[in-house]
Amino acid sequence: MTRPGNRPSPTAALRPQWSSRLLRDRDGRVDYPITMKSTQIMLRLVRIYLAIFTCSVLLGCGGDGRPSLVQATGRVTLNGEPLEGASVSFVPVEVADATFQRPSFATTNAQGEFTIGTYGSEDGIPAGKYQVGIQKREVVGALPKDFNEEEASQFRVRYKLIVPLSYRDPAASGVTVEVTSDGMQPAVIELNSSGNPEFETTGPGGGTDV
Repeated sequence: MTRPGNRPSPTAALRPQWSSRLLRDRDGRVDYPITMKSTQIMLRLVRIYLAIFTCSVLLGCGGDGRPSLVQATGRVTLNGEPLEGASVSFVPVEVADATFQRPSFATTNAQGEFTIGTYGSEDGIPAGKYQVGIQKREVVGALPKDFNEEEASQFRVRYKLIVPLSYRDPAASGVTVEVTSDGMQPAVIELNSSGNPEFETTGPGGGTDV
């Protein structure tokens, strides 16, 4: 007869038999039951799938509804010389997703080279055809003493245009490129500047003059 103090729990029969003991092999090492092993394997697979998904998003492989990006580099020259510090913008003309209208950007280094970025710095660009705008200018004299970049339009500043104004607007620059899985073509954007230098004044009463 079972004493009241030793009465088994009603749920005892439902508990896994391996929960309170571990199996051991001939060498005395712990050998988990097959159910526990299966759980561990499943957890490993879940971690692997999560890692693959994270990598695909970071590499721009169509995550969050974004188009896949191609790593693309190029170079800009002005009158045959590398152009440093130029801002380059790419406006889509023909891409796989007709609704994609986001521009891409790049900045040239000392050798005139650049790597294009769309959602982040140098993260790539969707394959397709693009109109290109290029801009570089330098401040003439000194900036106003209380100049604030966030409120630049409130200050009158004079610039010398290193790249002619005609190249600034992608829609009117006449510069186009095509990006494929092999990169950007043409790989070199050749600009020419001739005649008198151009100047631009921003802020109140600003404008462009030669």
